[in-house]
Amino acid sequence: MTAPRTAPELELVQESLNSVNARIRFFRLAFGKASAAQIIGTIEVSGLLGDLGRGGRITYHWLGPDSAPRTEVQAVCLALMCLETTLPLGGDISITQDCGRWILTAKGRRISWDGRTWDSLVLGTKDGLSPKDVQFALLPKALAKMQRTPVVSASQDCASLTF
Repeated sequence: MTAPRTAPELELVQESLNSVNARIRFFRLAFGKASAAQIIGTIEVSGLLGDLGRGGRITYHWLGPDSAPRTEVQAVCLALMCLETTLPLGGDISITQDCGRWILTAKGRRISWDGRTWDSLVLGTKDGLSPKDVQFALLPKALAKMQRTPVVSASQDCASLTF
């Protein structure tokens, strides 16, 4: 049995494969070994974020520098994972850099803010974190290596993380 190449089922399978591939590439960046000597260009990062957001509930907007050390991009990826938890209904996350500080802002119809996980991020503790919150445990370590501290805030429709 053969099916036409444009069958809706095959398109869904292809979309799923593309989504999984983008998520794996993103996880490699977030959890892989990183060195400050490695530089990642904006084309690679914005392309990955575009692939990650395609067909999903969250859209990513890379407004950062043309290139950045991999250690910083790794911290940005972990921060993105933290901010994704605040957007249960989807939304937009923008990534910018101003005077060397990264500013990530999540906007959506509703922000879900779990004070326990965000407090652990700011304080650098693992108290009360579950395995699904691994990004909240790893980000403080990544930021400490960069000698940075996180600053977080949230309102009804916006959450931000700056470091």
